Amino acid sequence: TAILSLKESSLAYEDYRAYELLGDIYYKRRELEKARFNWSRAAKLSPEEKSVAERLARLEKEMGLAESESRIEMPHFDVRYEKSIPVSAEKLVAILERAYFDVGRDFSYLPASRTIAYFYSEEDFRRIFSLPGHVRAFYDGNIKMPFPAGAVNEDELTRYIYHEYTHAVVSAITNNNCPAWFNEGLATWIEFKRNDAALASLLPKLASGIELSLGSLNEGISPESKDPRLYYLLSYTVVKYIVDKWGMSGLRDLLKRMAGGQHIVNAIDDEFLLSEKEFTARWRDYVRTR
Repeated sequence: TAILSLKESSLAYEDYRAYELLGDIYYKRRELEKARFNWSRAAKLSPEEKSVAERLARLEKEMGLAESESRIEMPHFDVRYEKSIPVSAEKLVAILERAYFDVGRDFSYLPASRTIAYFYSEEDFRRIFSLPGHVRAFYDGNIKMPFPAGAVNEDELTRYIYHEYTHAVVSAITNNNCPAWFNEGLATWIEFKRNDAALASLLPKLASGIELSLGSLNEGISPESKDPRLYYLLSYTVVKYIVDKWGMSGLRDLLKRMAGGQHIVNAIDDEFLLSEKEFTARWRDYVRTR
């Protein structure tokens, strides 16, 4: 529907935004030639828009790699990886399948469509996406993750996959209406929920003097933040508090309210009968005492 509407719009009046959005949709669907065509039209109509030019440059690099990638089609994932990376396809398939059922069980949600997951060499991941060194993977509608040059740490790989796959599940559950900080808190909770003592030991060392408010989490997790890792950890404590206090059913019901379009603050108010101020006060006490 979106594609048809945008095409009709561009026939009625040529505007770079219609082509930019068409490019975004085709890129997410991995129809890269169509994405390049529409982003190129957008760039021609509005050459001052640097973000479109940046996406085109990144796309060219990705299309170059796509010619030499291997592909594994699974029931729940479409896996693509560079032939040169030291990956055991059997291990990768096993981890992804476990993630599908483990994360699905936690959220009582098993996506019907397949999730696309890309695995790159560390060098190509940094070259294509130009991300800070602390970014170990990301989800933009598809999972994208680098492999280290040496031996692969299977535990670490498993944690990263669970983290990024959680983003895919939460985005689907909430219709993309989950704020970034809470999404990262959920993914960090899933990543470490079977060994969260490691995170608990870090908090006192990192969080001294930090303002504990939902607003500060939103700012701290933004792309402008110099080091968002502390805020990932604090966002995790919000999720941990909700699960400890209201259980998984409370967390799932909160996500359902967001799926209906509610802002997280309103969803908390309606689900837990707590204002933002009261919820924040109780969460602060939880962090300080637990």
